[in-house]
Amino acid sequence: MSYDFQELPLDPEEAFLTLEDRFRRECEVAVQQAHEQENVSVYYTDYIAQVLGAAEELELVEAAFGETEVPQIENVDFQTYQNLVSG
Repeated sequence: MSYDFQELPLDPEEAFLTLEDRFRRECEVAVQQAHEQENVSVYYTDYIAQVLGAAEELELVEAAFGETEVPQIENVDFQTYQNLVSG
């Protein structure tokens, strides 16, 4: 999916929140539209990778994740997603 990053807020924290919201909504839609036998973990992994990438690019990893250890993408599962969106 393409984005016009020029339209993001100039404040890095606001830009991150805007992106995180967009990524989460896309993930939720993809999961809802998945076929019964489809492995939806790929959608959760994509969401987390996008959020981590945005936090790194905007230099907000510590602000976004606090003292929580940032998960390695190969260790991501549904519980990681749940922890991220509820934390």
